[in-house]
Amino acid sequence: MVESKEDRNSASKEADLEVAAAREEANDSKVDTEVEQEGQKDCLLKISIGVPTKDTATDISTSTDDPPDGDIKATEVDEKSHLVAEEQDELGKGKQAEAFPNESTEGVVMQISDIEHDGLVPPLTLSRSTVIRGTNLVPGAFSVAGMGSSRSPARRNRGMSANAATTSSTSAGGTVVGHSQLEIDPLHAELVPEEAETTRDPSQSSAVELSPVIEGTAVEGNPKSSKPFHVLSTMGILLMVMIILIMSLGLSGVFSSTTSVTTSSEHQQQEEEEDTENSIGSSSTVPLIDEAKRSKLEEIRERGILRAGFILPETDGLQASLLRAIAKGIIGPEGEIELVDTPLPDMFSKIINGTIDVILFGATHTMDRDVYMESTQATVSFSIPYNYEGLRIGGVPEYVKCVDQNFKHIDECEDLKVCVTAETTHREVIAKYLPQRRMVESDWEDGGIFSGLINRECNVIADMGTKLAVNRYYLSMGNHYEGEFALSENYLSNDPQAVVTANNEPELVDTINAILWSLLVAERENITQATAESFPQTTLFGEDHKDMFRDAIAVHGNFGEIYESTWGKAIPRSALNQINMGDANITTGLLYSHPFGAIGSIRDENAPLGATLTAILQRGKLRCGIHVGRSAFATRVEEEAGYSGMDVDFCKAVSASLFSGDLDAVEFVEVEEDSDGYILLSAGTIDVLAGATWTLQNDVMEPNTQQGYTFSQPYFYGYSSDHDNFCLATRQGEDEDWSRLVYWVVSASIFAEEEGIDAVSSHQMPEVFVYGPAMKRMFRDVVLQFGNYADMYRRNLEALYPRSGRNQVNGFPNTGPQHYPVPGFM
Repeated sequence: MVESKEDRNSASKEADLEVAAAREEANDSKVDTEVEQEGQKDCLLKISIGVPTKDTATDISTSTDDPPDGDIKATEVDEKSHLVAEEQDELGKGKQAEAFPNESTEGVVMQISDIEHDGLVPPLTLSRSTVIRGTNLVPGAFSVAGMGSSRSPARRNRGMSANAATTSSTSAGGTVVGHSQLEIDPLHAELVPEEAETTRDPSQSSAVELSPVIEGTAVEGNPKSSKPFHVLSTMGILLMVMIILIMSLGLSGVFSSTTSVTTSSEHQQQEEEEDTENSIGSSSTVPLIDEAKRSKLEEIRERGILRAGFILPETDGLQASLLRAIAKGIIGPEGEIELVDTPLPDMFSKIINGTIDVILFGATHTMDRDVYMESTQATVSFSIPYNYEGLRIGGVPEYVKCVDQNFKHIDECEDLKVCVTAETTHREVIAKYLPQRRMVESDWEDGGIFSGLINRECNVIADMGTKLAVNRYYLSMGNHYEGEFALSENYLSNDPQAVVTANNEPELVDTINAILWSLLVAERENITQATAESFPQTTLFGEDHKDMFRDAIAVHGNFGEIYESTWGKAIPRSALNQINMGDANITTGLLYSHPFGAIGSIRDENAPLGATLTAILQRGKLRCGIHVGRSAFATRVEEEAGYSGMDVDFCKAVSASLFSGDLDAVEFVEVEEDSDGYILLSAGTIDVLAGATWTLQNDVMEPNTQQGYTFSQPYFYGYSSDHDNFCLATRQGEDEDWSRLVYWVVSASIFAEEEGIDAVSSHQMPEVFVYGPAMKRMFRDVVLQFGNYADMYRRNLEALYPRSGRNQVNGFPNTGPQHYPVPGFM
């Protein structure tokens, strides 16, 4: 039957009407969808952060509407185009599924993906995304990617919903650790570059490289619709297919590139490990120091000379010998020192302006110098102490013995009289032990305390130990003093002397610390100047410096040899300056507070606090990582839905110092492995890690994050062979204000016990103004809430670990060895 022209025109008109109706319906549907999407815009985000791995990467494909049921008529071209589009779409999805298997982005989710690794260090990346806090979306924060190793499918496929934001990390052994309600505060985001984090140069290290971050793309959530599928134009479909193909091919290239880098790095690491089996630290831990922060260390090495502030002409004492050892350790066998005559009033300003590299002539590590000096409106950094100094008593031996016996005023001690300089802290110390009638106060202008001893106005004098020893020679050689001169064994104050460097030079401080520790370890292991070559090599500071410890020991020998050949000629080595060997039955304590100094100096408003400390204060909450499961240190209290233990108390103590005694202003984050804690700390997910072990490796380059960390002084010793000490750890070199606040909170608890200050007498703790007037009660609030260190120990540990050995306070009248080289050398 032949169709007439009129019939064809009629059918064409009907088809046109149907197409027009379909288009009108499509427009209506589009308007409805846009309205619906607008209402959900703030809460319906579908984000996928992809990290290239075989089993754990996340599907980044976006969802589409359901396919049509065939109820919409279309031209033959449209039908073919639609079939082509479906085939290309399936092809694109297949390529993506090849890289992202078994993953989807159904619903409103945020996924934080993990990185699979073959027993190597898991790469760590930070990516900018949206972090969910409760039911609120907080844009501009950071999420942690690549925080774990292989995971079970059930765990791997679990995302993070708006109602229960949960990230999961894994230990090196694959144990899944849950971290609930974690986010990185937007304030902390200022500390991290806007783009993906720095990737280390593969040519410089065999460490596993940081994987590139594939930025998550925010896609407006579009719930599945029951409305019919509407035909797109041919050009639109083809454009969409091209985009999908480009994305698939591009991502595949990234994945293959990343895999090859990791494989190459693994192979290189295995080769280098074979060459360094007997060295300290494997080649995978060679530090790659940030160019912006290595200038002083590299400057010294390139110059070949260590410039040291010094009081000339003394050039052959213990301090000059230590400087030579440090120079050889930093530079190499060819390293030299330049002693720059530096008057005491100028020593810190010369460090700050870069005229000299270090100071090593008796500077005491104090809180005000650490945090804020009014004279310079700046600060400096300190090494570990090389000499534990303090107020001592010298003079007639029988009366010196009275002091060593805790000022027993009986029989032969009845006539004890002490000459002390008026209006000094020394006078205040002596006043705690002796009545006024037993003190003879002298002025500098009148010849001082030595004149009083010569004139027999007193039978002992009080001053710094080394000064007494030097003046004893002066008195004896000049025939000004007849009779024997003894020096007390005990110290009446704490004055640890350390090497001073410019502020925010952590690599230089780490290097100096390691060299000083190596001299102590050599003495402990009986490695001498003659046998320096038997000391282990190290790769922690780079291949060019693997012999740095041997070079340092070869100069003048180990620490004991250096002391005996210098100060040992004038003053016997005190018990305080011996090495604490750690025998729990006979060893005295290692808990020893450092002096606060002039902490009453009000911080200038033009000296703002560091970024991390500021971020925590503005957030109003401290995030503290704890190792749950260590009995008496961090355990869950189910009935109270909280935590208890020594680690927990120190987290709360830091919080109390920040927030006027508020014990609820702390959020605990559980970790099961040391590596988990350092990963979270490095990423900024937590501000401080409790129960961290201070080792040479962790101080210089912790293996899981390839970063060094700053540690408080230990608050517990002897937990296990792998955890010889427990400290509070913070990120290194990021914010010295924050790291030092944490350090001094721990020291303040020990100081309170030394001074007999508890919660009832907490008002006797000094006010602190170096962080500004708002924090002046920081130490008082800590002791008010938790008592002193003894109170904290008794409450948490005494039942399981009766207090003894290193966990005692090291002070008068039972002063014992204080030098403690951290584990990791032998």
